[in-house]
Amino acid sequence: FMAGTGSHRALNLDGGGSSTLAIRPLGETRVSVVNQPRHGFERALPNALGILNTAARTNAARLFLRGANTLVVGSETSFAVTGHDQHYLPLDLDPSEISWEVAHPELASITGGTLSALKPGRTEVRVQYAGINETRAIRILGADDIASIRVQPIALNLLPGQEAKLDVTLITHEGQRLSAGPSTIAWDASIGSVRNNTFYAGDLAGTGTLTAQLNGVREEIPVRIGQQREPFFTFREWQTTAFHGRPETVDGAFEMQTDPQFIVCGQRSGRLDYRFPHDITGLSYAYARLGSGQISMDTQNVGISAHIYGNNSGLRLRAEVIDADGETRHLDLARSIDWTGWRRIEGMIDPGWPQPLILRSLYLVYDPDRMTAEAARSGTLYLDCIEMIKGRHDATARTPAVTMWIGSTQYQMGNQLGQMSDAAPFIESGRTLIPVRFLGQALGAEVNWTADAATGLTDRVILENAQRFILLEMANTEMTVIDKKAGTAKVVTLDVAPTIREGRTYLPFRAIGETGFGSEVGYATDSATGRVERVWVYALEE
Repeated sequence: FMAGTGSHRALNLDGGGSSTLAIRPLGETRVSVVNQPRHGFERALPNALGILNTAARTNAARLFLRGANTLVVGSETSFAVTGHDQHYLPLDLDPSEISWEVAHPELASITGGTLSALKPGRTEVRVQYAGINETRAIRILGADDIASIRVQPIALNLLPGQEAKLDVTLITHEGQRLSAGPSTIAWDASIGSVRNNTFYAGDLAGTGTLTAQLNGVREEIPVRIGQQREPFFTFREWQTTAFHGRPETVDGAFEMQTDPQFIVCGQRSGRLDYRFPHDITGLSYAYARLGSGQISMDTQNVGISAHIYGNNSGLRLRAEVIDADGETRHLDLARSIDWTGWRRIEGMIDPGWPQPLILRSLYLVYDPDRMTAEAARSGTLYLDCIEMIKGRHDATARTPAVTMWIGSTQYQMGNQLGQMSDAAPFIESGRTLIPVRFLGQALGAEVNWTADAATGLTDRVILENAQRFILLEMANTEMTVIDKKAGTAKVVTLDVAPTIREGRTYLPFRAIGETGFGSEVGYATDSATGRVERVWVYALEE
């Protein structure tokens, strides 16, 4: 290889999976790893080759302007400026000496590198430092450029008085995804209110909807405000507990006890004994592990409640939660245990945490910089009636099993967003066609197919669950449906035949869902064009 590059002499420095290439990009002060070492992280190396710039610093030679080049009216974006001198050393820029301007101030304004989009159009950002200039072309989109809206979270379950940040993504007709600014979207809330893309639940419980609108493009999400408490951990005889200290010098125990004085619910409660050592120099923790630490709280959680027999220690009490992505989360139950005797306390769950959740532990936090009482180093707490606070239940509300967007590989299954690999639903002859593998998954059906021996392309598709057997042929509008329980069969004529596009097989959505499997499907259309933009299917009834 080296000879082929024209090299006649080379030195191999441990050229295996630990090889690491790090550079300092032009204008940057930090060094970055630009290759992918084996196992995805850097490892200790026995040798290295470094190329260093030892030249003296000189005058500025070039600037780099980094930031977005497309945004939507009502949104903001921030730019970063770096640069190098005549010897390619990074500039130590003084922000007070950087000047910013926009070529068309009627379209946008800029202050300290933050650009605010005012009107649709094309302009450019200009930056100057030490006599050196740099520009960046900017395109500002208007409402007419937007095809659809996505709002996260996809449903709001909140306590009265709680708030939730709304992340709004705008998808253009070309498929570009942009973030909406605080004044981009018009909000219509039947319960609660929205300010600066943040939803405020208010003090009243109830259910309703929240609609995001932009020039006739709409996205609606359900809102439920209120709560109901459900038991989570009740210290039954078959449940287990465990203690864990961090660092390991934190000692203690977490066990069940039966003294009626320290019980609120049932016949047992949890007793947490803790001892924080005297030589603590940083934060320390005493964990009360609930069961295996892997007990699911399921979904629709808005908070956690517990009865705590306090000891006026001033310690902080928190809950340790694992979200649906496996990330550890923490919420406060009490900023300070400043009471003696029983008290029910609760903490709010961030609406942005993906659910279902796992409640692993309740734990104490010892902060030596904040604690003054010697008594706080050791003591005993009692825990009982640990409950999940669930969002208000709306008996009439139904959540689709799967929601899909036309022309997008994004989908929503239950309350979680996902991404199809490389196939997206599309419209043909006024009918919606869905990738066959994903449609089968959405309907809980097993998918099989046969291929043409000459071409290798799919010629027949079979979808089957416990109740139905469905057979379709490519380019054929006849669909055979067999009811396995009733022992009957029928042939249905479709409006559009199954088709193959770019090697992927697509089936008609409504015909398969409703006629084939007897499930309920739904559509949402663009109010301006009447075109279908979103489809969904509800879970099959048992």
